Amino acid sequence: MRNIKKYDEFLNENINPEIQTIDESELEEILSEGNTPILIIRDIGHGHTNAIKEAAKGLGFDFKHLNLPIMDITDLIGLPHGDNYYPPSILPNKDVDGAGIILFDEIDKANKVVRDGCLKLAIDKELNNYTLPDNWRCVFTASNADFLIPRIEQRFDIFKLI
Repeated sequence: MRNIKKYDEFLNENINPEIQTIDESELEEILSEGNTPILIIRDIGHGHTNAIKEAAKGLGFDFKHLNLPIMDITDLIGLPHGDNYYPPSILPNKDVDGAGIILFDEIDKANKVVRDGCLKLAIDKELNNYTLPDNWRCVFTASNADFLIPRIEQRFDIFKLI
């Protein structure tokens, strides 16, 4: 009898993300460098959302907060209008000046369709007819790393916030 592993088990064995440990004093530096999406892992209830918001404020960045567990995919893609979509009001306007942080909060608790839409926006910088402004950085939060999938592990900078 063959020893056949489940696909999820295979993925879990082959994901070895480099997770760097940082504290809140390092957030501004992390958020201001580069354009790679960021995943910040911190135990639930320890204020990761406020810490990121304060770091963005300290940098003079605009800040958008998306609470993913309560979102629907139409919140991200907008409402259909003919062959296009009305742009979603919760995302930064394409004409915005200055840099910003868009926080995709609790990605590990979002439903799969919303999670996949957020990941596409972070990686491709567009979703349907919406394009993320060049000077905006995508930051995700999670309460644990158990949900990590290759798309995140390979394309994100991952930090554990202490």
